[in-house]
Amino acid sequence: MSDSVEEYGRRLRSGDVEREPGTLPPHHPGCYGCGPEAAEGLHVVARIVDGAIHASYTFEQRHTGEPGIAHGGLVAAILDDVSGLSLFHVRARSITLRLVVAYCKPCMLGRRYELVHTVDSGAVRQRCVRNVGQTTARTDEPVQRGVPRRPRPRAL
Repeated sequence: MSDSVEEYGRRLRSGDVEREPGTLPPHHPGCYGCGPEAAEGLHVVARIVDGAIHASYTFEQRHTGEPGIAHGGLVAAILDDVSGLSLFHVRARSITLRLVVAYCKPCMLGRRYELVHTVDSGAVRQRCVRNVGQTTARTDEPVQRGVPRRPRPRAL
């Protein structure tokens, strides 16, 4: 059974959370987006590279919306989850207040997508943390852009 949020936070701070070398820990082991204990979850794995959150994801048959195309809600869930991992970069607890996704092209099943989310450093000093994210396909063409709004940071 998963830890409480408080216990998980203590284990994170003490370095007692297992993960692949160089990867960010999940929000929580049971998180639908990145948690290893979420049986039907997305299991997103992310890293910080040059100050941005990076992840790769390939949609599978179980993610089908229209035939051959990933369900838009799952695309939004991945954008939300990867942007939410910025809390480890800014070292603050947060939740999504608003997520706007512009679907420029469908996300195809079986194609690997590279997700890159950057944090607007000026917004960290304001009342909310503004994460600006962009999902790109192998061709580096923009696919989706998500702009979640997060509340004022609190220390972990």
